[in-house]
Amino acid sequence: EYALNFGLEYELTDKVGLYGHVGRSYRTPTLDERSGTAFALNTFELKNQSSQEIQGGTRFRVGNVSVDTRAFFSRTRDEIRFDPDGTTTFGANENIDPVHRYGVESSASAQVSKSVRLKGNLTLLEAEFAAGQFKGRDVPLVPNIVASAGISWKIADWVSLDSVATYEGERRLANDEGGNFKRLADFTLWDIKLNGTYGFLNWSAAVNNLLD
Repeated sequence: EYALNFGLEYELTDKVGLYGHVGRSYRTPTLDERSGTAFALNTFELKNQSSQEIQGGTRFRVGNVSVDTRAFFSRTRDEIRFDPDGTTTFGANENIDPVHRYGVESSASAQVSKSVRLKGNLTLLEAEFAAGQFKGRDVPLVPNIVASAGISWKIADWVSLDSVATYEGERRLANDEGGNFKRLADFTLWDIKLNGTYGFLNWSAAVNNLLD
């Protein structure tokens, strides 16, 4: 096995840049993962998980606004996952069929004043099996859309406010590779955090999932 990464950036102007990346990575199963594979207990039948990926994008600035947008594609072979219906009483780890992940991701930020900064992110993703009995089916637990919007506000020298709302779309249930069940519902999380420094004291207070 081997890992390889190559990236390239090119500045078209002082405000616009292009970049690209290709790479290959792999992961060797841990001893815990090898214990109780889908073939037999305490064997080393699990294969290394490997992935090839390519991405390209652009960054640009307009006034106080910065935007970074990229498209990506990856192919994962022999991905390791836990199958609760394996040959052992408690399930087993196994290598699954090849998986394709592709989509676009965009992030933006705007310094609207000296003390206030807005930021947002949008990811559109498809994750599907590329071969085998589930070819063309969605990979479980992967939403097709994730979006977030937030604000950072330096209220005073000793206190700052950070707030972010995150939306995640519907997804397949865990182990529902066949798409036999209703999708998990989409949801939104809203988190707020106050933090700062007062003298020698660093402090913070946070409320997560404010809507629930």
